[in-house]
Amino acid sequence: MGKDAFSINKETVDLRYVEQLVDSEQTTALAYLLKYMELHCFNGRTELKDIIQKLSDQIQEKGLISINEGAYLSSNLAMPRPQEIYACVNRYRELML
Repeated sequence: MGKDAFSINKETVDLRYVEQLVDSEQTTALAYLLKYMELHCFNGRTELKDIIQKLSDQIQEKGLISINEGAYLSSNLAMPRPQEIYACVNRYRELML
């Protein structure tokens, strides 16, 4: 869906007003990150700031490939900043309420 949105669990996460996103590669990386967080990190006990810090550290050490469990990872990914990850999770959370 370009740089403005992506779909996860049949829900569209709208990122139109996240002005720091400059290309679709960042949005694609956010989609992978959110999927990874939903499957492995959101447990109701760990704070979001700790999850994002852990993921940022993991990506710095192992690269973006570490957040994907499949054999294929898009080669057109750009690392979003923590602020964009927070914004993405916030918009996804609003969909789930």
